Amino acid sequence: MSLLVLIIWAVDPQYRLNVMIATTVVLLLASLIGGIWTLRKARRSTFLRHTRTELANDRALLEDD
Repeated sequence: MSLLVLIIWAVDPQYRLNVMIATTVVLLLASLIGGIWTLRKARRSTFLRHTRTELANDRALLEDD
């Protein structure tokens, strides 16, 4: 956080708004990419995949009754 403040203070006042917008966009895109990557990694996880398979089997058994 303090690094962002230092970057913004280091820029000329006439360009500060542009720098703040650019850093906001970069951080937002990085968080979106990181979130999507994490969700895709979690779906490929062996433990979670087997858990979902077992839950689907249990649901099928319960619905058959």
